[in-house]
Amino acid sequence: MPDQHLRIYRVTTAESEEALRFYTSGGTGFAHSDAAVQELRHAIRKGTWRIEDQIVARRGSALVGSIPFFISPSRTAVIAFPSTAPSENPDTSTILVKAALDAAAQQGAGLFVALIPHRFPHGGIPFLSAGFRRVAVLTNMESATSASPSPPSDFEWITYDNSTHHQFERAFSATLEGTLDCPSLPRVQTAAEVLEGHKLAGEFRPDLWLLALKQQRAVGCVLVNQLRKPGHFCLVYLGVVPHCRGQRYGETLMRYAISAARRAGATKISLSVDEQNRPALNIYQHLGFRPTDKTLLYALTVPRSP
Repeated sequence: MPDQHLRIYRVTTAESEEALRFYTSGGTGFAHSDAAVQELRHAIRKGTWRIEDQIVARRGSALVGSIPFFISPSRTAVIAFPSTAPSENPDTSTILVKAALDAAAQQGAGLFVALIPHRFPHGGIPFLSAGFRRVAVLTNMESATSASPSPPSDFEWITYDNSTHHQFERAFSATLEGTLDCPSLPRVQTAAEVLEGHKLAGEFRPDLWLLALKQQRAVGCVLVNQLRKPGHFCLVYLGVVPHCRGQRYGETLMRYAISAARRAGATKISLSVDEQNRPALNIYQHLGFRPTDKTLLYALTVPRSP
């Protein structure tokens, strides 16, 4: 009788390709998603993911589960949804999630998040069973870019580079105060760590990281990166400092960012926003963004290793 003992362990170099194929096949091990493989291989080339950052499950010699995890410079670990063989029970998924948590924690991660498409109503169960809690429902939106009015003439616009890094960091940190965007998400990273993590959302475009000043004081910042599909860009972050809120500056920032992205070749911009963040949702809807789907955001914090 074959060995039915379930073994959970970090993937070895020799089996990493098999685990990657298994994961992108959704647990069948056969027909796999070329798009998913390409995205993961692109992440390897960028250095944002290591192929050995996978946990696998085996029964005897049979591969029955796989789960990748990604650790950003902000020491946030994104735990992917586990792929398991059709014959496996739900407990295997929970065990894989817990093992990925442990492996990421050993590498210094302190915040763990999972993003589950809303169309998978039971997709959060392995994460809830592992101690996660649901912290937000994200509305995913996109819009074809269009011409925007010129920004107010009393605004000064600064792009990101080494010389402006500290200005961006100070302004970005200020915009996080009292934010309505996922306010229940644990804030365990520094503003500098989060800012570095934002560089990894798509392809970093410092020319589209914009800081708005009025009378030499920061109003807010808007960060746009480029996705791999030609003409497709993404809004990474939009924030206004507390004393400037309620004055439609968020719309001004967004209009300017759309115009700058168009000049850079954008034909479409995507974004995700907490569905409870009504001010931001109103801005995006007013500017022509329309919902495409929703994503459930789960999070967990654990003490970091010394």
